[in-house]
Amino acid sequence: MPTTNWRKHDLQKHYFHSCGGIYSPLVGTIFERSKISVHVWFYLMLYFSNTSRGLNLSFISNHMGVSIPTALRMANKIRLHMAMIQGCEPRLGSIGNVVVVRLHMLRRVTNPKKGTRNRCAVLLLSDGRKVRTVVMPYADRSTINKALDLHIAAGSSMVTDCHFTMNVATNYGVCTTDLTWDLLDEGDGLLGKQAIHGFLRPVYEALRDQFRNVFVNNLWLYLKEFEFRYNRRVNSKMRFWDLVCTWPTLSHSSTTKVKNQAFIPADTGF
Repeated sequence: MPTTNWRKHDLQKHYFHSCGGIYSPLVGTIFERSKISVHVWFYLMLYFSNTSRGLNLSFISNHMGVSIPTALRMANKIRLHMAMIQGCEPRLGSIGNVVVVRLHMLRRVTNPKKGTRNRCAVLLLSDGRKVRTVVMPYADRSTINKALDLHIAAGSSMVTDCHFTMNVATNYGVCTTDLTWDLLDEGDGLLGKQAIHGFLRPVYEALRDQFRNVFVNNLWLYLKEFEFRYNRRVNSKMRFWDLVCTWPTLSHSSTTKVKNQAFIPADTGF
């Protein structure tokens, strides 16, 4: 259909067609159905791209001039946008390359499951340059293998120096696994180990100082926020431009796909 048949409304962010059709350029983005100015959105995205420990809701509310519920909605929308950008990236590793795997129990997380003591298992993967996270409210051999298949390229060498990770991956020695145990004191394995430790430091600081009572079902969004920034630590000046120049379509199917890659729920209760 010729574009000359479309006309822009003077007061609304829509395009109207002579046949009665309506089109909005903001459909499929974080700005859809938002009454907040795009300038405010971009200003907040600049804060998200440059902070090191995240932004709490009081800061967003005061600096953006919005209410606390609106600040929460805007923050989660931007985190989802970061997660969608991360979901477009290829898998970690390649044939012959080393990917470090570590299962970590993250504290200061609201987990309603009995016996968890407000902790949640997070699988961390790193090839030395980038880090991937997968939230697992209930970590066992099957969930670990599912996460490895989703995020690690075929032919990669998967190693770990964590006995807890090996025990869970092998069901405490009952089953076999593609993971191998290594001290990770040199080469790519050492770089991956250092990358994981460097990623966890600001996450713990944020959970301690910025965020309180992060629910386990929403933890994957917060980790994707830190993942987006940390994986661009070498060229941090381009974080904001990566955030505003890439616009994956936000739909129910696409967001569900990204969430299923970053959050593997337990069989019961989630």
